[in-house]
Amino acid sequence: MFESKFFKNFSKSIYLSILLISFAFVLRFNGFNELGFWGDEYNPFWIVEPLKTFNEISIRTDNAPTFMPPYYYYILNLYFHVFEYSVAASKIFHIVFGILCLVVTFLLSKFFLRGFAPNLVLYLLSFNVFFIWISNEARIICFALFFQLLNILVFFWILKNINQPINIKKNLLLFLSNLIALTIHPFSVIIVFSQFVFLIIIF
Repeated sequence: MFESKFFKNFSKSIYLSILLISFAFVLRFNGFNELGFWGDEYNPFWIVEPLKTFNEISIRTDNAPTFMPPYYYYILNLYFHVFEYSVAASKIFHIVFGILCLVVTFLLSKFFLRGFAPNLVLYLLSFNVFFIWISNEARIICFALFFQLLNILVFFWILKNINQPINIKKNLLLFLSNLIALTIHPFSVIIVFSQFVFLIIIF
């Protein structure tokens, strides 16, 4: 009886959440630098050479078949100014954002799920081979996904308190969140448009 109660409480505890995120961290960093870049990974690495100015990066972004705004490349360029310009540093940058995506998804799941279910979501994503592989990709995927998930999290947080008086700070936060998501990746327009349609429907 005691063991059953212990495991039930542990399955929905923050300690298990931290443990799962720690495992996700280890899995993503295990041998992350054994392989170099392939195909598409060379493109952003070439665009963001530290010696290039933002204007030169913008020109390279326009010339490269990325179809994305240059802001991700600006941030990556600044990152390489602080840390070394290497394959390992590039992969670390994207792995960290891959793990942050797990954290935001976990927080999102708590809006809809109760008990041990949020930890179950965290477990499934932490050990998912596809998400581990994507986190090791030195491309925009995890970086863009983080800001898109964060935008959705902000939206649901505001939606949860929709019956409260209008708060300018919350609306400004949602606006900034939408703006950042849109400037990172053009596909974010689908998320922002969906929010707009949803708000029209409920009002």
